[in-house]
Amino acid sequence: MILNRLSLRERGLSLATIVVIGCALGYVWVVEPLWTRLDQLHQSMAAETMRLQKYRRLLTERDRIQKQFVRMASQSTMKGSEEEVMTDFLSQVERMAEEASLTLKGLRPRPVGSLGRYRIFVVDVSTEGSIGPITRFLHELQVSPHLVKVDRMQLAVKSGTIPGLLEAQLTLSTLRLPAAASNSAKPLS
Repeated sequence: MILNRLSLRERGLSLATIVVIGCALGYVWVVEPLWTRLDQLHQSMAAETMRLQKYRRLLTERDRIQKQFVRMASQSTMKGSEEEVMTDFLSQVERMAEEASLTLKGLRPRPVGSLGRYRIFVVDVSTEGSIGPITRFLHELQVSPHLVKVDRMQLAVKSGTIPGLLEAQLTLSTLRLPAAASNSAKPLS
C-alpha cells in the first residue's frame, strides 16, 4: 500500500491528517446536525410548555368562562326584530346620557349592517355638555353589559357660550346575534 512506502514520520502525519479530516467530517455531518436538532427540540418544548400552561390556566377557569359566555350570549342575542333592537339600543343610549347628566342634541340610527353571523347596530350621537358628564357617559358605555363600542368621537369647544361647554359627536355600535344563530352558539362541553 501507499502507507508502506512512506517513512515513519510521513505515516504519522498522514494518519493525523486522516483523523483530523474524519473528525471534521464527522462534526459537520453528524454532530452539528444533531446539535441543531436538539436545540430546535428544546425551543419547541419551551413553546409547548408555555402553551400547556396557558391551556391548564384556561381549564381551571373553565366554569367561570362558560358562565360568562352564557351571560354574554344571552345579552347579545336579538330579542325581536331589527327595528325593536335598534329602538332598545337608542333607549339605552338615552338612558346612559341621562344618568351622566348629558344633553343629547340628536340620535341618528344608521342602517343595520352585518358581520358574519352578527348584526351591527350603529347610531350617531350629538351631545353637549362639560367634560365631566361626557366622561361619565363614556364610562357608562364602557361598562355597559351590551358591548357598546365607540367607533368615532369628535370633541369641539362650543364658542360664544358657557365656558367649558363641549360639543361631542360620537358614533356608537353594538353587535347582536340573531336568535336562530344564537341557538347554535353553545359553550364548549
